[in-house]
Amino acid sequence: MSVAGIAGSLGPEVDGVFLGESLFDGFWYASFGQHAQVDIWQVRTTGLRIRQMNDGWVCEDVIAPDRLKLIESDVSPEKASAWLDAQHTTEAQDSSLTGDMTVTFRRRSTDDP
Repeated sequence: MSVAGIAGSLGPEVDGVFLGESLFDGFWYASFGQHAQVDIWQVRTTGLRIRQMNDGWVCEDVIAPDRLKLIESDVSPEKASAWLDAQHTTEAQDSSLTGDMTVTFRRRSTDDP
């Protein structure tokens, strides 16, 4: 981190690169509106020095270009927010219960007959 952070910090927060665990994390940070557009990259982390920090990870090594894959480019805060909203809609649709269930009521042994 060498300039103002994506989350609004005025300077570098740590000596390294902050990494999220999922594409959701990338869009969540992009939605903050600190930058007009950002790119979201996937990083192959095998063999890199990484430590946990807050709700993510910090890589303390230089990340070589061959470890990077561009996932989304020119993501505006509006595009990121729309993507996040769509994920919540999909999650709500996917979280419904389906199938059959049988409920049997019986008297407790302490109930009067």
